[in-house]
Amino acid sequence: MKEDFGVCDQGYALKKHQTKKDTLTTYWEPPYILSKTIGELKIVYVANRIISSELKKETGELLLRASYREHIDYGEFSFPREINAMLFADKDTIIEKITYNNLVFNDSFPEEVAKFKIPQGIEIEEIEW
Repeated sequence: MKEDFGVCDQGYALKKHQTKKDTLTTYWEPPYILSKTIGELKIVYVANRIISSELKKETGELLLRASYREHIDYGEFSFPREINAMLFADKDTIIEKITYNNLVFNDSFPEEVAKFKIPQGIEIEEIEW
């Protein structure tokens, strides 16, 4: 998990940020290839936890709004157990709620998986997806 939630890996560039007490708001520009269809991405963190995000269309109209709640700490990161999203389509609004229950984070594989070796004489066939 990365502090920027992978947006840099997707080609977004940090445009600006604002801080006010324990709140950090970041504004991201989309990669050029997406800039014809989507605009700015805004992510809000409070006490180092993602609280909300908004994605705008290239015209500046709101396309998606999401809120993140009920965080659970895992190492140095905090994972939201509840995500509420609203997608604003041309003639409709799609509302989605995702709730994670009984979260378990696996730090390591079971020993038999970690030490697995392919038996001798087994032919490996590589398949392209």
